Amino acid sequence: MYCPNCNITYPEFSTQHFSPNRQEGACEQCLGLGEILQVDYNKVIDPQSPVMEAILPWRDSNLGQGILSKLCEKYSMDPEKKWADQPAWFLNVIVEGDQELLRIQSGGKLISIKYNGIEEIIKDQYNKGLLTVDFQAMLNMKTCPHCFGSRLKKESLHCFLSLEEKEIKKSDFKSLVSTLFINREDINFAKPENEHLIKINIRDLQKMELKDLVSFLELYKNKSDKAKNLLERILNPLLDRANTIEELGLGYLMLTRAVDTLSGGEIQRLRLAKQLGNKLTGIIYVLDEPTI
Repeated sequence: MYCPNCNITYPEFSTQHFSPNRQEGACEQCLGLGEILQVDYNKVIDPQSPVMEAILPWRDSNLGQGILSKLCEKYSMDPEKKWADQPAWFLNVIVEGDQELLRIQSGGKLISIKYNGIEEIIKDQYNKGLLTVDFQAMLNMKTCPHCFGSRLKKESLHCFLSLEEKEIKKSDFKSLVSTLFINREDINFAKPENEHLIKINIRDLQKMELKDLVSFLELYKNKSDKAKNLLERILNPLLDRANTIEELGLGYLMLTRAVDTLSGGEIQRLRLAKQLGNKLTGIIYVLDEPTI
């Protein structure tokens, strides 16, 4: 299904389209990680060294030396001149690339490459295991600029739950944020015909604290014009699990919270919530933390 307002062709959605762990839903740029590798130029470049030695990972790289030599020759620059003393426009060409073909010697043969800058080549060398451990430390992770850390494809992020603005009491949802795309002028999406509609996508739900998420889903279930039996079939299992977690004192958690940031006690309670969700009978749980 094609939407002319969004300029997006939507697939026939399934639950897999809303999981970053499945190919159908994962952002194609970051592969569902929400982050991409970024070169830290402050660590990679030594401005006090000559151009040929300024880019540290390329000092012993035939490919890197070939690129720098060809760029200096192409733009009539002195390769022995310090990086800091070179004109800004030439440094920008080295860092960002000139998007033109370069014919260079690499590995004893002549090759042609389209030069798109330092980052693309260093990341490719990193992925192929051609960088040493020291140089790997010069790479950082940054939020994916395509999915903005949501880990999902734009098609999935353009699916919304809509409610009348008057139905939402803002004070009840202190962590409720504006829809991911509403305040981004560079991304088009189909705005609601009714300007009083509040549109919430899956990323907004993930950013809510669990107690606010439960309140919102209860409100949506009661106020939405969707078929009641369909809403209950989808939302009731979610609400049961979320309510259990909230009852265990973890209502402040968000679904965006990374596992490695959870304390031992929080992980223990989440495991307990999973066990309680199994609806088993005839089992006694002995807890060593009285706050639970």
